[in-house]
Amino acid sequence: MAGVEDLVKSTPQLQLRVVQLQGPSLPAGPFFAHEKIGENGKPSLKTDVFATLMEDGFNKNLDIALHKYCFVDIEEATDVGRLFAHYKETLARLRAESPNVRFVHVTTPLTVVQSGWRATVKRMLGREPDHYGDNITRQRYNELMRHEYAGREPLFDLARIESTRPDGSRETVSWGDQSAFALVPDYASDGAHLNPVGRRYVAEQLLVFLADVASGR
Repeated sequence: MAGVEDLVKSTPQLQLRVVQLQGPSLPAGPFFAHEKIGENGKPSLKTDVFATLMEDGFNKNLDIALHKYCFVDIEEATDVGRLFAHYKETLARLRAESPNVRFVHVTTPLTVVQSGWRATVKRMLGREPDHYGDNITRQRYNELMRHEYAGREPLFDLARIESTRPDGSRETVSWGDQSAFALVPDYASDGAHLNPVGRRYVAEQLLVFLADVASGR
């Protein structure tokens, strides 16, 4: 959202009104609203809070709705099958209850993995470099999202965007017989959060994607 706000400031012709919600009410007129929900580390709770907001009235006043997990919500030990089953069941219920709302699905963001001599030494010792396992687990979750929704319902593939360099190549990692994508280091401020370059790139992709959804594409 910081990237979206950067774009709004630098591109006034967008005429996009961005608001951060402070409570259960929605503003009047066209808007792009956002709010932090739930608690980091508890992704199912975030989905439950999102569902509650929709069912308590937001579904009557929105054209498009989405929620996303944070990179900390899915780590190496996460049971992605169970998590996705809860997400899928909840979104199916919301779609049935809110036929006027287009729900957008979002893949889970990635992090930068350990590289350089430390990663090389760990590999030589048979030890997994930092954040490899986390991204491999996120990859499994994101593949469940893609398999279920890609080509059928709107899916904003945040993980794909974060792992794609300007030249189209991908940031990849592998450990044993498992492979995954990772956040491009040039997009990161601290190995996990996006820097100004990364957040602007993601924001541009998001706004174009939502414009397509709004137009029925």
